[in-house]
Amino acid sequence: MQSHGDHHDHQSSFNNILGITNDLLTSHPFKTKDSKLSDAGSAPHLHRVKRGSNDDTRVPYNSNAKSRYVEVVIVVDNKKYKELGADIKAVRRRSKDIAGIVNALYAPLNIFIALVGMVVWTESDEIVIKPNGDDTLASFLHYRKERLLKEHPNDNAQLLT
Repeated sequence: MQSHGDHHDHQSSFNNILGITNDLLTSHPFKTKDSKLSDAGSAPHLHRVKRGSNDDTRVPYNSNAKSRYVEVVIVVDNKKYKELGADIKAVRRRSKDIAGIVNALYAPLNIFIALVGMVVWTESDEIVIKPNGDDTLASFLHYRKERLLKEHPNDNAQLLT
């Protein structure tokens, strides 16, 4: 799905836990334990449902009733995209590797990191990336609040720049 020159990827966070995932889906919205797909025509809308609701999706093999999940979206800026050879597969692989490492760090605490989406700025950056990290962070937080959360519900978003 293309949007404003960006490449959006989604995956089911519970069917494909990080580190052992298949390629991300590119044409369908994601469905997680916290979101359901509606049958609202050609542009399905996401509807959040209460955490812990009964669902038929798989969870990590080492999870239990007290496990917690952090839904993460990774945003890759245009410079990082170009550094990775302007290759979406390389960006996916890199992002999934990073998320898998973070998941491995948190799994002993019974917290699982679920990569629920990726946004790759293939044409240009959607925020101003400045040398001052605080300015870039402020811009990214505004972008997340005003746009990213509406398009990709998440608990945490990371900007790779």
